[in-house]
Amino acid sequence: LKDVLEKQNENNSPTKTPDQKNELYLIKQSIYQYTNEYYTLIPLNGYSEEKLPIIDNIEALKAQEKVLDDLFELELSYKMLLGAQANLKNISPLDYLYKSINCQFEAMNRDDIDSQFILRYIWASEPTIDIEQIFKIARPNEDERLRKRNLNNHYLLWHGTSICNLISILTRGLLVGSLVANATGSLFGKGIYTADVFKKSLGYCSGVKQNDNERCFMLLCEVALGNIKEVGASRVQTTDDDDDEEDEDEAKDDDAVLDLKKYQSRKGVGRSIPDPKHTIVRNDGVQIPLGQLIDNKNYGGNYYGGLNHNEYIVYDESQVAIRYLVQFRR
Repeated sequence: LKDVLEKQNENNSPTKTPDQKNELYLIKQSIYQYTNEYYTLIPLNGYSEEKLPIIDNIEALKAQEKVLDDLFELELSYKMLLGAQANLKNISPLDYLYKSINCQFEAMNRDDIDSQFILRYIWASEPTIDIEQIFKIARPNEDERLRKRNLNNHYLLWHGTSICNLISILTRGLLVGSLVANATGSLFGKGIYTADVFKKSLGYCSGVKQNDNERCFMLLCEVALGNIKEVGASRVQTTDDDDDEEDEDEAKDDDAVLDLKKYQSRKGVGRSIPDPKHTIVRNDGVQIPLGQLIDNKNYGGNYYGGLNHNEYIVYDESQVAIRYLVQFRR
């Protein structure tokens, strides 16, 4: 369907020859056919008499790709729950799920120095949030994978997620979007999106409603940013192809292209940032931006548009290791 939609865009000129009109007609027929086949395989919620929208543009296609991504995430959780139910006589459901996730959890003491740093990091942008628990996370092989990249600029950064995706993320790790860029947005192409402001990632969290509160979870990850390409809020793509010299010259100052041979990450520059004077560096070299939010003096964009806060995007899963899981109410 994506290929057909791209052909439709190519044939979108106002004046058309008879052959072009005929080709466009065939394209429309293909779109209707593929849309019908998709809805047959993936039924949508709604009333039986409602008219289903035709997937006839890229935005509509991306919306359905997001639906499929969510279904894939839920499939893993569903299989684990079925397995826990089937093995009730042999093992408790909680132990079964813990072993299936294959991820080490350690509940942290609130008075630990690391916990205090994390709380300060949170409260710099959300001082009234109710933090219930912080867990230290260790996933198999993530440390070794991160070290092998041998990149500089390691930061602790936030990643917000839905509770329905949490089991899948803890099991598989954070992945570069398989179908769509990422649940947290796609302004800068397919990648893993993180932020240095808790409030920024909070917008992508959804949890379980309990009375008047919602219990949610947030990931705090060590991200090896390497060489960072700073850009404004323009839509971008990535490339690792060998372009000719002319193409490279055109792309040098073009924020729409990221050369993955020169840069390992992208930073979408926001207008409000943590005060860099209060960024600390741990003994292991990891930086934590603990400062209160201040106006970014170097923000070159329109203050009525663009990004409110910084976004960091990496395009390789080996650059990210999940370090902490924060459980909170809002």
